[in-house]
Amino acid sequence: MRENGIVLAGGLIIGNPGDDYESIEETFKFARDLKIDFCGIQFLVPYPKTAIRKKLLESGLLINKDNYKLYDGGFAIARTKYLNEKELRLIKYKLAKKYFKNRKVNTFTALMKHKKTSLKLFKGGVRLLPDLISFLLFGKIKRLFLNENKIVNLHLRKKLKANEFNI
Repeated sequence: MRENGIVLAGGLIIGNPGDDYESIEETFKFARDLKIDFCGIQFLVPYPKTAIRKKLLESGLLINKDNYKLYDGGFAIARTKYLNEKELRLIKYKLAKKYFKNRKVNTFTALMKHKKTSLKLFKGGVRLLPDLISFLLFGKIKRLFLNENKIVNLHLRKKLKANEFNI
């Protein structure tokens, strides 16, 4: 498929009520074994009026009930039976680094090789390019000076700022 300009993309959702470290790692291994080029990883988002939200509320696992700025998959807004939100963030960071660290360049290469397809794949694809380049170039520099927890918190602060709606 790659020879024909098809970029393989997939998505993972972690933070389900029964997730523990081992089950999340199995999910990452499965995605890696599929050899996908781009893997989007997000946390479970229990939107209002859904069965999963009701289940999380009943079990006391939903920690953010009404700040909808954080309901985009980038924030752990619920904990699991075994992991709190901070542990989920760190696990996501560590496992993404472990299983997909070599995929970043492959993804960038695939996107640049097939620009037209990539731009169709991502709405507003042109806006993606500066972020992707910044991530690839400056991400390594930041990691030299910051520990993992600081990197995760820095990422979350940037994401929260991006989610501010001036309504």
